[in-house]
Amino acid sequence: QTCALPILTLCIASPQQCRVYVVQSVSVFVAAATVLVSSVALAEDLRIRIIDGDTLAIGATTHRLFGVDAPESKQTCTATSGVVWKCGVSATEALRALVGTSPVQCDARERDRYGRTVATCRAAETDLGEAMVAGGWALAYRVYSKRYVPAEDIARATAAGIWSSQFVMPDEWRRGRR
Repeated sequence: QTCALPILTLCIASPQQCRVYVVQSVSVFVAAATVLVSSVALAEDLRIRIIDGDTLAIGATTHRLFGVDAPESKQTCTATSGVVWKCGVSATEALRALVGTSPVQCDARERDRYGRTVATCRAAETDLGEAMVAGGWALAYRVYSKRYVPAEDIARATAAGIWSSQFVMPDEWRRGRR
């Protein structure tokens, strides 16, 4: 008697990068499907591109970090000395440094109005949203979550990252206040 085993096809970034797996049991199939839904990326398997301080792309999927709002790439801040600096670029570089060459896993929560996947992402064991807020490179996006407010309170109190300067809140900057 023959039994058809489930087949799992995994395509990463493009159809040319597909791998086919014959799954030996239903439990293995369910486990494999769970991993696929969580969008796991290893730096050597998928191209990870940092777009700005709160957005990254893994393969063809763009992820907006849940619960944080970082300065926009072209946004500037003003140090107490009066020097204007590119804090949006610095936030982007901070996220790039946090990711480094670590494996990145993003757990999708929803899609935003731009079609991006809003997700909690980790590089190795580091929650990227929390690390960005704790380092002072992003704000807790209170409209959507209060999860990172304690980290922001500490960053603000210690003048970490953008908290060492004057800046326009990123959501206000996007609405044209410069």
